[in-house]
Amino acid sequence: MRIIQLSDIHLSSSNIAELRNYYLEALINDLDKFHNDKPIDIILLTGDLVDKGGEKLGDSPYEIFKEIFIDKIQSKFNLNNNQILFIPGNHDIQQEHIDDDIEFALTAKLTKELANERLKQQRDKIIITNKRVEKFKEFEKSFHKDRVDYIFSYNESLAIFESDGLKVGFALINDSWRCSPSLKKENHFIGTDQLFNSKSIFEQNSTLINIAVFHHPLDSFNNDELESINNILQNQKFDIAFFGHIHQNNYQVIKSSTGGLLMINGRSAFNNSNELQSKYQPGYNIFDLDINSKRYTLYARKFILSGFRFEKDVDSLPNGQKSGVLGQSSYHLLNNETQQYDVNLPSAYSADVTKIVTLLIGDSLYPKKYIFVRELIQNSVDACNRIKGKYPSLTPKIIVHINFQENSFEIIDEGDGMNKRVLRENFAIIGKSISQEFNQGLNQNNLISQFGIGFISTFIVAKSIYIRTESEEDGLINFEIENVFEGFTYNPLPTWEAIRPKNTGTSIKVFLKPNFFAAQGLQDVTQYCRHISNLEYYFNGQPQSRYESWNTEGGKYFFNLDDLRYTCRISLGTQSNNFIASNAGFYINTNSTQLLPPYFPSNISGEVNFTPRSIDFDLSRTNIMESAKSIDFRRTISVTVKKLFREAIDSKDTELLPSILIYLQYYLAYFDINFHTMNQSYLDFYSKKELIQICCESLTFEYKYSFKSLKDILVLLNHYGINTIYINTDNGLNELISVYSKYLNGIGNFIFRPLDVVAPFLNNSQNFNTFQSMQVIALEYGMQCINIGSIVHQEIDKILIRAEIVPKKLSICIDKIKDTNSIEVKFAQFGTDFKLLLISYQIYYINFDHPSFQSLLINIEGYSDETIDIYVHGILELNLGLRI
Repeated sequence: MRIIQLSDIHLSSSNIAELRNYYLEALINDLDKFHNDKPIDIILLTGDLVDKGGEKLGDSPYEIFKEIFIDKIQSKFNLNNNQILFIPGNHDIQQEHIDDDIEFALTAKLTKELANERLKQQRDKIIITNKRVEKFKEFEKSFHKDRVDYIFSYNESLAIFESDGLKVGFALINDSWRCSPSLKKENHFIGTDQLFNSKSIFEQNSTLINIAVFHHPLDSFNNDELESINNILQNQKFDIAFFGHIHQNNYQVIKSSTGGLLMINGRSAFNNSNELQSKYQPGYNIFDLDINSKRYTLYARKFILSGFRFEKDVDSLPNGQKSGVLGQSSYHLLNNETQQYDVNLPSAYSADVTKIVTLLIGDSLYPKKYIFVRELIQNSVDACNRIKGKYPSLTPKIIVHINFQENSFEIIDEGDGMNKRVLRENFAIIGKSISQEFNQGLNQNNLISQFGIGFISTFIVAKSIYIRTESEEDGLINFEIENVFEGFTYNPLPTWEAIRPKNTGTSIKVFLKPNFFAAQGLQDVTQYCRHISNLEYYFNGQPQSRYESWNTEGGKYFFNLDDLRYTCRISLGTQSNNFIASNAGFYINTNSTQLLPPYFPSNISGEVNFTPRSIDFDLSRTNIMESAKSIDFRRTISVTVKKLFREAIDSKDTELLPSILIYLQYYLAYFDINFHTMNQSYLDFYSKKELIQICCESLTFEYKYSFKSLKDILVLLNHYGINTIYINTDNGLNELISVYSKYLNGIGNFIFRPLDVVAPFLNNSQNFNTFQSMQVIALEYGMQCINIGSIVHQEIDKILIRAEIVPKKLSICIDKIKDTNSIEVKFAQFGTDFKLLLISYQIYYINFDHPSFQSLLINIEGYSDETIDIYVHGILELNLGLRI
């Protein structure tokens, strides 16, 4: 069976002449060469037959397309309509039939479930949601009206091709019914029932091969629906999927436990013959399939404008072609031994190898795309350690070359290299670590690699990988890998220019995919390689300086923890920082909750570098796992809090003390709540008495016109017989509280103004109010805390002037004003520096001590009643018009 895939022709009035003049002739001549060898069975047009809905081709754009393109090919190769299959692309819609209101509603509400509901409504008729594809679908319906093995719908259509009694099913998916110029990926649903409906018909017709035909590549669809489409294609007996749209040739084999899916994306057959970028230049695919054996060959062809001819598309496929067998399962039986008594029952667990490998090079295991940098350098470190173990006098280097122009990343080491046995039994087996085997053989733990999967992380970003390795046993071996699912290509000489390893060693050069950048790799080298000896790296041939840091810069007080299991450097500084965890010199992560006890201050920073096997982490080596090792380290590092804080406090470090006291007050405020957690996580945490003592000795407040420690203030209060700490939570807006606080302070009381503060811990920040810690301290000293705001109206009388002190003439005047204005007027001693009048809750307080009021008192006998009335109205800020 021979299928010709032609895609994205985009016929329009602007390219129709070129098509007629030379392109169509060149295409037919090229097809004829293949047709003479093996006849064409199917012409498959994967969307965008016309450009922009054929708006420049009149009312019948598809009839014109048929006349100019299809008829010519049919006539030349004697093909009937049954042998021509096509689907709509996004350019085959009529934009004028897109209803803005409906489009808005679909964009806002459509899900993959609702998309299937919409399919049911529009399957057999044109409604408002699929009217945009009406012209195309009506043409399709008319074109195949006489065919009995063609099942038409306004969604998917189905064609059954039969050869020598063997049937092939074509699911012609309409993935453009939602298309519009503004459609975004997250709103692009096609309805997965198109595939399920196709599968059902194929089963009824006992098809041997099933082909799904799309216009859009799968990653054009909503992510939620994309996952479902992938599962259906890989697990519901689809063998091949054809795509168009992106104007590039792409070939991919995806294997699953049920078989395999071959995905073929075609170039634009004819859109712009003057395209300069090679990957976008016109072309098409020829797909030969032996239905019975399922063997296939894909030929990629590319149009050469300068010669008006087609040639092998070597840009897309090696030598312009690719062969294989459909449906080769990656299903691997884990154990052949069984007590199975029924052949219809499984004998043991099996593994879908392709899916597992796909997971290993996917986001779930390696969320950071450039993590391969760490993995490759880590392998080189192990190789150098092995050669040093054999020849202790050697100092092997690791050299990293980042080439921006080539978009490549090369790692060269002077290690032991890989001989044929290592390549065969370790490198080529996913999950088998060279270093792990070496450690076990010598009963050592000095090598890093554990899992045997690090190298394949390179395929996350790699377009191709070139490896050159030289060992003492087998000398120089060169090979290249272009796909983790394909074989190795061995070369007698390297196909790229590399620095030759010194005597033995390995060079791995990674050419990155277009959407990845070598410059980013340089950042990752500096991030991941924390403490690697003999490491050099170059960017575009220029050496880059290395600065080894233990993340203690800016610290004022330092503490070291050294053990056979790790080296740890810690500092206390004024700024919040991070705590870095490394393993054998390679960065793991920052602020690990498995390594740091809860409520660990953020101004304590540093780094721990574990020796191999001294800490447990996951496969990605970015997450430390909870274990006895991590618990032991967590309790060990906890002692640094008390030690570093005490050192700063004893040094009377005024720069650090305020932040330290915030942490200590938080610890005290939540001591009872956090006691169990802290007791489990800290080796030697503060007792409540210790926290109270430190806070009392270190916190200072103004009391009796000078700053004193809280401890000294509490001693004085006890001496004066005062057992109350007054709390002023007012922000200064309540003047009555302010004057009463001043009064209380004047008679020897301590006024505490609590603050809302944040204790910034490494893994979280905690908000609290310093009143909470003051309450704990007060309770320890047998004192009570009273909020001034809760008592001020009951206690204010203590600073009021008795009525008999006020002159009679003034009392008579004020009594009249009170009656006339229905207000309460009182006299209070607020001090000479406070304003004349304070109004609170409809009570008018006249400041008896104010100089203006004292002037009135001195001269009152000489004033007339009217003058006194005017004066008092002015003091009380009352309208004189209200006077009697």
